[in-house]
Amino acid sequence: QKAFALDIDTITPDTLHDMWDFFENEHIYYEKYPALYETIPEKRAPKPRGKNTLIDCFCRIRTFSLWCYDKKKTANRPFDEFHIDECTYGTPVYITLQERNILFEKDLSDHPEIEVQRDIFVFQSLIGCRIGDFYRMTKRNLINGAIEYIPRKTKEGNPVTVRVPLNDKAKAILEKYKDCEGNSLLPFTYEQRYNEAIKEAFKLAGIDRMVTILDP
Repeated sequence: QKAFALDIDTITPDTLHDMWDFFENEHIYYEKYPALYETIPEKRAPKPRGKNTLIDCFCRIRTFSLWCYDKKKTANRPFDEFHIDECTYGTPVYITLQERNILFEKDLSDHPEIEVQRDIFVFQSLIGCRIGDFYRMTKRNLINGAIEYIPRKTKEGNPVTVRVPLNDKAKAILEKYKDCEGNSLLPFTYEQRYNEAIKEAFKLAGIDRMVTILDP
């Protein structure tokens, strides 16, 4: 073993390849080297990451690296020789209104954490916004019985305020969590846990129809 520090001035394409390998296989390293993770006060067991997730992570790192270069904080440009593919998406698979209602009406009182995230998912489906915009919403986005927000994808070009009137289901969910701590619209968790809880909620509700998806 040797000491290692990640330095913006010394990162090379080889470093980035090593980072990609770690991000892709961290769930294996977690099982193989548990002592390393015992030294981290706050930790979550890593899950396998798909290619699109890795691409998203490295696009963020590249953005930071280019910002450092533009601000003259470094002369290093490691991403010039490190290619990042485009994300690959298959045809979206939508739940039906009937499935959504079955999910919403399922008694999950024995699984309170999953119940919370189930309610949040149903609310998101009722207002139809992207996860990034959804997670940034606060109680200030609730205006006269509707949700108002500016989608992130329009902010830089042609900002458009979206107003979504709330139906009775959406209002009931907000009422249920009106006393949640902080200023967030709902008691959000981190995105990976949100996705895991949604999958578990569907299983508990017995929604398991077979679909064909692209596995990038």
